[in-house]
Amino acid sequence: MGYHVNIMQAFKVESSQGRTGIFVERVQGRTLRDWMNADYFNDQNKNINTKRIVNILLQIAVGVNYLHRKGYVHQELSPDSIYIENEKCLKIGNMYSFNGGVSRIAKKPFVGGSPEYWSKEQGEIFNILKR
Repeated sequence: MGYHVNIMQAFKVESSQGRTGIFVERVQGRTLRDWMNADYFNDQNKNINTKRIVNILLQIAVGVNYLHRKGYVHQELSPDSIYIENEKCLKIGNMYSFNGGVSRIAKKPFVGGSPEYWSKEQGEIFNILKR
């Protein structure tokens, strides 16, 4: 996949006894959900709060754009799969949710991730596959 500052770096993919493990960088930080639950974005100073939110949204957009250009789709982009390091640098993680639209191993359509974060298209593919 290559390196990108906003994507959690995968170092190794290894399969053994029918199971696949992905070894990724350790991120020193908390998830976006943790930040939201801690009211990090509820500052009295609206200018600072707006800058924080815009900064996070821009980093998410840049990271997702990189993935899409490489042919990957993150099937579970949620506050639990976004990590913030040092209150500034954002990393998109949960590597097991990446897919190029077609499973590279099984060579068939695959729908991963959590249904509550699925796009309309993922739901349609899931309904077709379960017939």
